[in-house]
Amino acid sequence: MIPFGPTAHVLRISLREIEPEIWRRIVVKSDMKLPAFNRVLEAAVG
Repeated sequence: MIPFGPTAHVLRISLREIEPEIWRRIVVKSDMKLPAFNRVLEAAVG
């Protein structure tokens, strides 16, 4: 259990073997469930 509630994490997502590099910065809550994280990731990089 997190004593002060969820925190946020800033993630830098990049696609490998692509030139020029394609990347996104996303902010996610620490208590985000994997299915929700997957939806955010897919929305960010298409």
